[in-house]
Amino acid sequence: MVVDLNMMMHLRTQFVFCWLLACGMPAMAAEPARAFLDGLRARGYFDIALEYLQAVPDNPLIPSDLKDSVDYERGVTLIAASRSQNDPKLRTKFLSDAEAALKKFTETRPESPKANAARTQLAQLIAERARFKVQQSKEGETAARLKEATALYNEASKVLAELNKSVNEQLEKIPKVLDSKDRKQAEQIEQRTQLRADNLQTQLMAAAIREESADTVPSGSAEQQKYLSEAAALYEDIYKEYRTRLAGLYARLYQGRCNQRLGKLRDALGFYGELLDQPDEPDAFRTLKTKTLRLAMECWLDPSQKKYFEAIKQASRWIDLARPAEARQDDWLAIRLSLANAYKMQADDADEGEKRLVSQSVAAARTHAEFVAKERSDFQEEARRLVSRLGGPEAEIAEFVPETFEDAKVAGQEALQALEGHNGEVGKLTSQVASEADAAAKQELQTKLQASQAAATKSLDDAMRYFRMALAFADRETPQSEVNFVRYFLCYLYYLKQQPYEAALMGEFVARRHPSTAGAVASAKIALASYIALYDQAPADDTDFETRRVTGLATYIADTWPARPEATDALITLVPFVINSGELQKAREFTERIPEASPGRLQAELQTGQAMWGQFITHSQQVRTWQQDGVPEGVKLGEEQAKLDALRQGTIDMLSAAFARLENAGQVDKTIVTAMLSLAQAYVESLQAEKAVEVLEHPQVGPLTLARANDAAANNPVFMEETYRTSLRAFIGSLGSGGDAMMEKAKQVMTSMQQAVANDPEGTQRMLSVYINLSAGYRTSNEGR
Repeated sequence: MVVDLNMMMHLRTQFVFCWLLACGMPAMAAEPARAFLDGLRARGYFDIALEYLQAVPDNPLIPSDLKDSVDYERGVTLIAASRSQNDPKLRTKFLSDAEAALKKFTETRPESPKANAARTQLAQLIAERARFKVQQSKEGETAARLKEATALYNEASKVLAELNKSVNEQLEKIPKVLDSKDRKQAEQIEQRTQLRADNLQTQLMAAAIREESADTVPSGSAEQQKYLSEAAALYEDIYKEYRTRLAGLYARLYQGRCNQRLGKLRDALGFYGELLDQPDEPDAFRTLKTKTLRLAMECWLDPSQKKYFEAIKQASRWIDLARPAEARQDDWLAIRLSLANAYKMQADDADEGEKRLVSQSVAAARTHAEFVAKERSDFQEEARRLVSRLGGPEAEIAEFVPETFEDAKVAGQEALQALEGHNGEVGKLTSQVASEADAAAKQELQTKLQASQAAATKSLDDAMRYFRMALAFADRETPQSEVNFVRYFLCYLYYLKQQPYEAALMGEFVARRHPSTAGAVASAKIALASYIALYDQAPADDTDFETRRVTGLATYIADTWPARPEATDALITLVPFVINSGELQKAREFTERIPEASPGRLQAELQTGQAMWGQFITHSQQVRTWQQDGVPEGVKLGEEQAKLDALRQGTIDMLSAAFARLENAGQVDKTIVTAMLSLAQAYVESLQAEKAVEVLEHPQVGPLTLARANDAAANNPVFMEETYRTSLRAFIGSLGSGGDAMMEKAKQVMTSMQQAVANDPEGTQRMLSVYINLSAGYRTSNEGR
């Protein structure tokens, strides 16, 4: 049956389309194709959205404007998909592909109505990549990554400059005076409004990028001062032009922020003062004033200003106006923590006779600090420390109880991060305890070790509990990628807790049901390791279930992600399992799929070749027995001989490939030498005696070479006897091409063989049997001539 992949994609897309239609999506009737695409992105179905866009050009039902903007829509989709990814490599790939798509769109369709939006998206994307580099710089390779970030910010600025030029050129083409009653001129008015909005957005982005560029250079450096000064000037220009609009007021806020970073706190406070004098309503102004007050509080409490009276006055009034939904937002928590610090500064500065003021200030500081300490945020730890300094023990702070999926997920990640820290401490203390000679010091270290182990156990339990809560909070609105991210963490935690069955089930579920999510490959890897652990724990005569799970999952990993290193690891894992199951042809297929450059390829070839040769020997003995005693009913000797031929050739194929990899072998062990002896025997059996001699006499891995040198890898009586016997057959078989030299080598081997079995009557009998068989074979070949 031939499967039409395009048809499958079309059917899958149409199915989801109908499902979304049944959900009653708004605007579906007006523009179903674009509404469908927006719906996919809104629900996090980015993989289906990308498939949909891939099918758009060939679909006659799709409107032309969507077809013309496929590259733009693909870029937008990839940007959205990148934000849902926690895998840095996958996120980087999405952003890179999005950049390529947007660049292609701006180059091929510069006159498109979406061209300005595409350039804006492109600049934002490049800036996002720069932010990602800045974030990565905190983890290592600081200088190199910051340099890359600087280059990306400069590239984004270049895109914005081109966009600004294009927008201004488009504005100049529109007449200054237009009549809104005229249909054509009304369209121009609408276009002019959009272009002016584009121009404002471009200016804001350009200023923000200059400000963010300051994060790529050393703090306090001349370069940083330059970036911040340029950004402040750009913000000021925007404010002057749009001072009556909200965007202009935000530009003023950001101008103040740049001055604050430059250390010009008075100038910054002057700008913040202008904004704090704005009305509290509507809500957009309320949000602006909240953000402004947060920054102003930092300036007032700076040691160079120490204006805690003003800070208390402004923040107290604003906190009293907080709505229930606002009080736990980051900006409000930051203001409240600053207010607590302001009260503490007031208490610290009070005179000795102002005990009542001190008491009231400390109480107020503690109240606000405890409020922040109870909330999950970036300020929680700082608030807890402040509570402790104010005389309120941290233990009194109620344990955090998540109320949303996001809170529970973040709490789980924090517990997991704490676990890693505790485990590192456990490892360090374990080494110190082992090396410490002083009894008292050893006991002290042992106590610390026990405390760290207990802390690690608690963090592990906390992480497990929070992630389980996160799954319980998940609903239809929760992005599937985030849910699977939590499942991956649970899979990992089950593995750490030595619960391999639970880890395997969770990991395999993610891998099979959601193979395109960030944690799928890692989940599959943990699940495979868990099944192997179950196999090791199972009774030797009852491993069918574990074997099926290992082989099934490993095959799935290799087939689903063939380019990933995990696929290679899975294939290497598979080989011994299928060998144990007697499926040698599968073992050969899996071995040949392992990349040539992988170190595991050699081991797999050795294992598979040895297994084939072992089966050849066993089956050949069975065939000889049938030939002597009679063939059972249903057995066809021709077919059985064909099986032997296939096993012999398979042995040669596998082990000769391994032999080629061993040309420059370093350390040689018994596994390698035994495999090379099997290869020589297979060559002898297939009448390729010269090749057998080449293997036997190889200077590094040759069994005869190592036996004569009494090497540890070949120093076994049974192995040496078998080596001499095989060598004798190989030399006799090579007489036609080697002449006297081969006869001399045969004599030497016969002497060595006699010495090896001199004190073993059974060995002597086996040697005579070899001579008789060789003589019979030689006589038969001469009679044939």
